[in-house]
Amino acid sequence: MNAKLRLTLALSRDAKLYLLDEALNGVDIAARKLTVDTIADRIHAGCAMLISTHLIAETEHLLTHALFLTDGKAEKMTMAEVKEKEGSLTDAYLRRYGLGTEVTANA
Repeated sequence: MNAKLRLTLALSRDAKLYLLDEALNGVDIAARKLTVDTIADRIHAGCAMLISTHLIAETEHLLTHALFLTDGKAEKMTMAEVKEKEGSLTDAYLRRYGLGTEVTANA
Protein backbone atom coordinates (compact mmCIF):
# COMPACT_ATOMS: atom_id res chain seq x y z
CA MET A 1 0.00 0.00 0.00
CA ASN A 2 2.79 2.43 0.81
CA ALA A 3 4.40 1.85 -2.61
CA LYS A 4 1.12 2.63 -4.38
CA LEU A 5 0.52 5.73 -2.29
CA ARG A 6 4.01 7.12 -2.88
CA LEU A 7 3.74 6.44 -6.60
CA THR A 8 0.29 8.01 -6.82
CA LEU A 9 1.52 11.13 -5.03
CA ALA A 10 4.60 11.40 -7.25
CA LEU A 11 2.69 11.04 -10.52
CA SER A 12 -0.14 13.34 -9.41
CA ARG A 13 2.21 16.32 -9.44
CA ASP A 14 2.52 18.43 -12.56
CA ALA A 15 6.25 18.13 -13.19
CA LYS A 16 8.51 18.41 -16.23
CA LEU A 17 10.80 15.64 -14.97
CA TYR A 18 10.01 12.51 -12.99
CA LEU A 19 12.65 10.29 -11.40
CA LEU A 20 11.21 6.83 -10.77
CA ASP A 21 13.32 4.24 -8.97
CA GLU A 22 11.78 0.76 -9.20
CA ALA A 23 8.34 2.41 -9.23
CA LEU A 24 6.58 -0.74 -10.42
CA ASN A 25 7.90 -3.01 -7.70
CA GLY A 26 5.51 -3.83 -4.91
CA VAL A 27 2.33 -2.93 -6.78
CA ASP A 28 -0.29 -5.37 -8.01
CA ILE A 29 -0.99 -6.06 -11.67
CA ALA A 30 -3.90 -3.60 -11.96
CA ALA A 31 -1.93 -0.80 -10.29
CA ARG A 32 1.08 -1.61 -12.46
CA LYS A 33 -0.99 -1.24 -15.66
CA LEU A 34 -2.48 2.02 -14.42
CA THR A 35 1.00 3.27 -13.54
CA VAL A 36 2.45 2.37 -16.95
CA ASP A 37 -0.54 4.06 -18.65
CA THR A 38 -0.04 7.17 -16.48
CA ILE A 39 3.67 7.25 -17.30
CA ALA A 40 2.84 6.99 -21.01
CA ASP A 41 0.33 9.85 -20.68
CA ARG A 42 2.93 12.03 -18.93
CA ILE A 43 5.52 11.27 -21.60
CA HIS A 44 3.07 12.09 -24.40
CA ALA A 45 2.32 15.37 -22.60
CA GLY A 46 5.99 16.31 -22.90
CA CYS A 47 7.32 15.25 -19.50
CA ALA A 48 10.69 13.58 -19.19
CA MET A 49 11.06 10.35 -17.22
CA LEU A 50 14.15 8.74 -15.78
CA ILE A 51 13.05 5.21 -14.87
CA SER A 52 15.18 2.69 -13.02
CA THR A 53 13.54 -0.73 -13.25
CA HIS A 54 14.14 -4.44 -13.54
CA LEU A 55 10.68 -4.88 -15.07
CA ILE A 56 12.00 -4.26 -18.55
CA ALA A 57 9.25 -5.95 -20.55
CA GLU A 58 6.59 -3.74 -18.99
CA THR A 59 8.37 -0.46 -19.69
CA GLU A 60 10.38 -1.04 -22.88
CA HIS A 61 7.64 0.36 -25.13
CA LEU A 62 7.79 3.68 -23.22
CA LEU A 63 11.49 4.30 -23.72
CA THR A 64 13.33 6.43 -26.25
CA HIS A 65 16.76 5.75 -24.71
CA ALA A 66 18.40 3.19 -22.46
CA LEU A 67 21.32 3.75 -20.11
CA PHE A 68 23.36 0.78 -18.95
CA LEU A 69 25.63 1.13 -15.92
CA THR A 70 28.28 -1.58 -15.98
CA ASP A 71 31.45 -1.65 -13.88
CA GLY A 72 31.23 2.09 -13.23
CA LYS A 73 30.79 2.94 -16.91
CA ALA A 74 27.67 4.39 -18.49
CA GLU A 75 26.52 3.40 -21.96
CA LYS A 76 23.64 5.32 -23.53
CA MET A 77 21.76 3.97 -26.54
CA THR A 78 18.62 4.98 -28.37
CA MET A 79 15.95 2.32 -28.45
CA ALA A 80 16.47 2.10 -32.22
CA GLU A 81 20.13 1.24 -31.54
CA VAL A 82 19.13 -1.29 -28.90
CA LYS A 83 16.77 -3.04 -31.32
CA GLU A 84 19.25 -2.94 -34.19
CA LYS A 85 22.31 -4.09 -32.23
CA GLU A 86 20.79 -6.18 -29.45
CA GLY A 87 17.34 -7.31 -30.57
CA SER A 88 15.59 -6.25 -27.38
CA LEU A 89 16.27 -4.44 -24.16
CA THR A 90 16.09 -7.74 -22.28
CA ASP A 91 18.78 -9.22 -24.55
CA ALA A 92 20.95 -6.13 -24.08
CA TYR A 93 20.58 -6.38 -20.31
CA LEU A 94 21.40 -10.09 -20.23
CA ARG A 95 24.52 -9.63 -22.36
CA ARG A 96 25.87 -6.79 -20.25
CA TYR A 97 25.34 -8.44 -16.92
CA GLY A 98 27.01 -11.73 -17.77
CA LEU A 99 24.00 -13.88 -18.51
CA GLY A 100 24.62 -14.22 -22.26
CA THR A 101 22.02 -14.78 -24.93
CA GLU A 102 21.47 -18.48 -24.25
CA VAL A 103 19.12 -17.52 -21.43
CA THR A 104 16.63 -15.86 -23.78
CA ALA A 105 17.05 -18.48 -26.50
CA ASN A 106 15.77 -21.20 -24.17
CA ALA A 107 13.05 -19.14 -22.50
